[in-house]
Amino acid sequence: MLDGVRLLVFLLFQLPLALAAWRLLRPLGLRRWDERLAGGAVVYAALATVSFWLLAPLGLLGRPGALIVAAGILAAAWLATRRCEPPPPPLGPAEGWTPRRIVELCAAAIALGLTAARIHHALELPPLGHDSLTYHLFFPVKWLQAGALERVSVPLVRNASIEYFPINGEILFCWWILPTGDTALANVLQGVALGFVYPATVMTARALGARDDVAAAGALAVLFVPALAGNSLIGNTELLLGLFWLAGIAFWAKAETTGDRRLLLLAGAALGLAIGTKLIGAVLAGPLLIAIAAREVARTIGDPDRPPALPRAAMLLGPLLATGAPSYLWNMIATGNPLYPLTLRVGGLTVLDGAVPPGFHEKHDGFTAATWEFFVNEGQGQMALHPQSAIVLLLPLAALAIGLALPAARRRVPALPAALVLASLLATIAGLVLLIPKLAQPRQMIPPVLLAAALLPVAITALAPPSLGTILGAVVATIVALAHALPPSPDGGLAVNSDLLVQYGMVALPVAAATAGFVIAAVPRLDRNATIAVAIVATVCVHADVELRLQTAAEQRLAAWGLFYPELAPAWAIVEEASAEREDGLTIASVTDRPLPLCGPDLRNRVVTIPVRGDGAEHLHEIEQLGAPASAEDQFFFLEVMRRPGRYETWRERLRASGAELLFIHHRERARQGVENPEYLWARARRDEFEVLYESRAVVVYRIRH
Repeated sequence: MLDGVRLLVFLLFQLPLALAAWRLLRPLGLRRWDERLAGGAVVYAALATVSFWLLAPLGLLGRPGALIVAAGILAAAWLATRRCEPPPPPLGPAEGWTPRRIVELCAAAIALGLTAARIHHALELPPLGHDSLTYHLFFPVKWLQAGALERVSVPLVRNASIEYFPINGEILFCWWILPTGDTALANVLQGVALGFVYPATVMTARALGARDDVAAAGALAVLFVPALAGNSLIGNTELLLGLFWLAGIAFWAKAETTGDRRLLLLAGAALGLAIGTKLIGAVLAGPLLIAIAAREVARTIGDPDRPPALPRAAMLLGPLLATGAPSYLWNMIATGNPLYPLTLRVGGLTVLDGAVPPGFHEKHDGFTAATWEFFVNEGQGQMALHPQSAIVLLLPLAALAIGLALPAARRRVPALPAALVLASLLATIAGLVLLIPKLAQPRQMIPPVLLAAALLPVAITALAPPSLGTILGAVVATIVALAHALPPSPDGGLAVNSDLLVQYGMVALPVAAATAGFVIAAVPRLDRNATIAVAIVATVCVHADVELRLQTAAEQRLAAWGLFYPELAPAWAIVEEASAEREDGLTIASVTDRPLPLCGPDLRNRVVTIPVRGDGAEHLHEIEQLGAPASAEDQFFFLEVMRRPGRYETWRERLRASGAELLFIHHRERARQGVENPEYLWARARRDEFEVLYESRAVVVYRIRH
């Protein structure tokens, strides 16, 4: 893509679905800025997911097909809502603003500044993080190259089940890679998600009874948590998952407190997006859905004349299934088990038969300990939380629990919805700690931290007199921010340290002040032409800045990777140099757990996985006899299943059929375990067929002579 046009092409490509999402919000009665932003994010993600499932299984995944489907969705949305009155301006007239409204606006401006600073920083970085390079971004690239949905296996990944994970997050990455054909803009998707987390947090707090200004001020705490800031710079999916889950809770709570059943459509779509993003999305949504079902049963028993719950259930479950079920249906078609490779047993009866043997990974001590360290130890890599971060989670839980026991507090907040959300959050935390295998990572606690931050303003509203609510909300947010300005430990990795926080503040505060001043002083007096002129100037400035940062990131891509992946970056540079001579790119046989960089900066290279098993099985579900792990602690069971027994003739024949020109082998990690990759042993023994282009202790790159 030519420099200077990427952002424009990207935005124009996203425009049909964004406009369709905005139009579809009209009949839902959302009036406030936080509701419309959270709702817009949910509807956009739902439309992108539905579009993908319309195109990819048919082999039509590409720019023409995507634009046709997006345009069709926009036309349908416009026709369906053409008689709906447009909602009023979300900020309202200046004469209607009170001091509380100004506090709310300033808090929102600070949130905008912080989010912009993080996206600004992310634009300068290449894709980072093991999961990002392994599958979050690599799978979408493979789908776009094939123009269709396909299963992708990745050698040397100890968890060979990643190709069976729910893929809603990867679908959104795919939609962001598609316009420009590179990963540069897709790499900031989580930063954008963090921007929508703030209005979702405010809306959740308001729906559960927090006053507007208290919700806006107190919810700022969520933007200062280093775990969230660090995750926003990496192409993972925890923030996307947290955003969808939080939005689902927010729209259900608002539907519950206002009686507006239309909002159940958004709640269902958001919860479905969460369930279809990660397997733990089901663990997150499960307690809330159980609480909702229990609430409906209690209502029916208490009021026999109440209208049946079936219409409400359909409005919630219909969108939930539409956005959450396709990934599981895809697994069921291929393997007969929607939760593959998990094995589901009830008592002694096997309900779903998967690849996980009985008793495998039943010990949870490792994850329980890691979860505890997530809250009390700052040395957790890019997911670090300082000890003071406990205030984000523990304070609102304790305060809200106390508040719900006090009659005065129950008059300030809707006690039953707040109690249901609090109970579901506690059940969710218990489920994450007790049910998820020990290989799970502490960053999976990010969604509960988001919800806890939303409960913080609710607790303040319940316990504090109205005159002190806003002050306490601002004080708590300030305490969290200052606590995280403490220097982190030396092994903090990508954690937000004091220097980075200062950078955020230097950018965020002027942006916040300028935004607040512009909106408060200028907007009511600007005519339409002036507004358009200001918007054009701002757009040009943002476009120029983004393009400059993208260009800088492209020029420093390998140098930046060298800081994070020193043993792999030189080999990636050799591959890029070799592929630069070919306009149509190279076909590369990959034996590495980070294959994305092999695709090249413009994704021209085709990266393939060549099975080494004698039976030619490429995917876990194709293997009939998996055997059994040596022990319940055998973390490499799936890896060994996919790598043994190897047969050179099968591998070489399929290597020829693939047309692979280079063979990239990352073997040091396996060598440390005392096991060499069979591809490395075979290629090393046949130097007449495999010419060494680059070799180090960690990596070997061969040119293949067919």
